[in-house]
Amino acid sequence: MSDHTLISNITKAADIAKSISSDALRNVPLHIALFLGLLFVSALPDPSLPKELVAYRWVIVGACVFIGSYILLQWWFAWRPVRQLKWHCENLATDEREILASYLKEDAACEYYFAFHGPVCSLIAKGVLIFASGMFDAFEAPVMIHPQVRRYLRKNPSLVGLKLGHQACRDDSSAAIRGRIRHFLRVRAAALRKLGLASWPRAR
Repeated sequence: MSDHTLISNITKAADIAKSISSDALRNVPLHIALFLGLLFVSALPDPSLPKELVAYRWVIVGACVFIGSYILLQWWFAWRPVRQLKWHCENLATDEREILASYLKEDAACEYYFAFHGPVCSLIAKGVLIFASGMFDAFEAPVMIHPQVRRYLRKNPSLVGLKLGHQACRDDSSAAIRGRIRHFLRVRAAALRKLGLASWPRAR
């Protein structure tokens, strides 16, 4: 085998090993299966294990602890953005609470705001609100509430100044219909303004 062929084979093997290892780092079912398998083997009594493995039991236990810790840390960091959103919801300013309360009152997932409205920009910077489209009119920007935030606020409406029994915090089909009607009227009004058939709205 020539040196060129050997180098080529080593390079291919390295690429394959790299792809497998990178996929394994993100393969949660594999991590859980390895953890349970190592935990089962480490819990077996010495007579049930081959003599070769008994001497290396500490290696199996160490690998079990490492993989278990890795799974817990992956879970912790995966839910970190959600915990951060909840923290922002619990530390809102008055003008921010008013903006978010309107989403609950109208049972809306998306509202239209002036793109440079201060409280809206603040909530977007925190990830609580999101621009629903990459292209929009600055005077009528579609801004949607993060699904996790909407779910959390519906369970804790007092964070935005609403009571737990408020109609907006119930899964009421009539409220959903009213929200869709208001959304349709806003879209229709925005279209009329673009055609010059109505004046620009006052920034909210």
